[in-house]
Amino acid sequence: MPTKILHGDLGCTTFEAMELPEKMLLNDVLEKLYAFCAYQERCKQDVIKKLNKLEIPSKFHSDYLQHLEEEKFINEFRYADAFTRGKIRQNKWGRIKIKHALFQKGIPSSLIEEAFSSINEEEYLNTLKKVLMSKQKTLRQSDPRVVKYKLVQYAAGKGFESGIIYETLEEITRNLQP
Repeated sequence: MPTKILHGDLGCTTFEAMELPEKMLLNDVLEKLYAFCAYQERCKQDVIKKLNKLEIPSKFHSDYLQHLEEEKFINEFRYADAFTRGKIRQNKWGRIKIKHALFQKGIPSSLIEEAFSSINEEEYLNTLKKVLMSKQKTLRQSDPRVVKYKLVQYAAGKGFESGIIYETLEEITRNLQP
């Protein structure tokens, strides 16, 4: 049977009775959210999904989000920055794919651009070069134009910008020119 609790206990101005699932107290919800956010950087959309999983009514989501922001458990810029760095270093993604993924997470474009400004360009270009060289080793084509086409397609699929793909390819495919 759900436990009734005053939502005002969260520190909000709305003092409505809140139905929490199966004897779950407000502190239990906060503890779960604190642990969820402390494990890794989270965005608001991640927290909303967690609240839905905990069966918290959506009318209270903004109050929880506000509380977590005030307590500095969530920060959209911090999330965008960590996401960007992680995807470049771990997944070898380019800016286009990262930007699209952050848009899907509901991150404002101003924060995305701010996170992109902290990207080390040399590291970014080295990542692209490693991606292209690694892919080139797996290709069994003898025609350099086919190899170049496949490398461009692969790097574009990873989200790298076409201009830097072609510049980097010039460096690593000189020996493939007809």
